[in-house]
Amino acid sequence: MFFGSLSPLDHPRDCRSFPFALEDLVEELTRGNVTEVKVVLASVVAALAVYQVLLMAVGYGKLRPPFLGAAPASAAHRALGDAIVVVTLELGPTSVAELEAEEERRDARIERAEERRELQEERRDR
Repeated sequence: MFFGSLSPLDHPRDCRSFPFALEDLVEELTRGNVTEVKVVLASVVAALAVYQVLLMAVGYGKLRPPFLGAAPASAAHRALGDAIVVVTLELGPTSVAELEAEEERRDARIERAEERRELQEERRDR
């Protein structure tokens, strides 16, 4: 099942190509707040990475908090690493898709500005 405007039948452009479908999916899931969501996810990854380093320091015995042993810290370190990979793998393609979309929007604005200039020059020449 497609999300909102992702149906190839409803969309005016061909959305069967992968980058276009991913771009629409990202826009739909983030409700148009792609940059804000990416910033939050990147902050979560950074916080989890710091926490993972602290867990491994406990696992190696460099830090010895009374409430956490080395074996549970090592297991949590491994699980946390898996979570970081999942979030990072989601963040990468969405960043690429958003950069491509922004480039297309910028190119379209430049083309429209050039067309307006050409029309103005044609009007002046008349």
